[in-house]
Amino acid sequence: MCNAGAGVLDRDVRAAMDSVGFWPPNSGVPWGHFLFDLTDDSWGTIDPNVDLRYGKMINSIFLIARGLTDFGASHSGSSCRQWHGTGDYVASCSGSKDNKYHDSYHHQFTTAHGSLPMHSEVGRFMADDRVVVHCPVFDFGNFSDRPTFRAAALIHESWHHWQYEHDFKGDHQKLPDGGRGDHFYPHKAEAFPFGRMYSHSTSSANFHFLSPYQVQAEFLDDLHCYGHPFLSIAVIDQARLDANGTLDQKFKNPPRYRVGEPKPFS
Repeated sequence: MCNAGAGVLDRDVRAAMDSVGFWPPNSGVPWGHFLFDLTDDSWGTIDPNVDLRYGKMINSIFLIARGLTDFGASHSGSSCRQWHGTGDYVASCSGSKDNKYHDSYHHQFTTAHGSLPMHSEVGRFMADDRVVVHCPVFDFGNFSDRPTFRAAALIHESWHHWQYEHDFKGDHQKLPDGGRGDHFYPHKAEAFPFGRMYSHSTSSANFHFLSPYQVQAEFLDDLHCYGHPFLSIAVIDQARLDANGTLDQKFKNPPRYRVGEPKPFS
């Protein structure tokens, strides 16, 4: 089993969650349990204890579902500077039902995959598709054990299901350092209107496309720049560090910008 315990960031997120009533008192079932499909027995009991895997998973779902201010959501496309809206990120991770992003899938926990944070399994024969979440993202003291990384990784894995739904090959590519990564596809912040992150175009006149590591980095960028004031400075700053680590290490064509700088491609 994973080492129990919670760091400062998970405790900060839980405090923010409690301040807005994300986990209703006495209900027993927090928001996101069914929508993100945490019904697999591998999650154990529904327990708010942030030292344990289930509580940490809800922390990350909270960042996805309530962490962003959605700056520009009510404006025309030319006014929006957040990469994507909350509804897009939530819909992409909503495994419990078919939608414009993917067919249904569920989240499952395992201790069987070494140092990997998560992986997706799509097109399974006679079985439901799934995202398998590994121990390192819950293992107290592990590099991956933080709510910002966990949330971004959930979005990353959801995008592999988007790829499968839209007939794109979902394998990562080998990078010069031997690691695995993706292409980065430059686009304006307004290229994907809120509610349409699922869309894409490969035409030269209107090209816009996203890779799994790109949606991971863009969510973290959004969380850093447009996170709600109830999130701690430490959480906001960690989102920037996680985003820039992704931009530095996970692309065959790393973009020149870094989170904290003015948005490029405008």
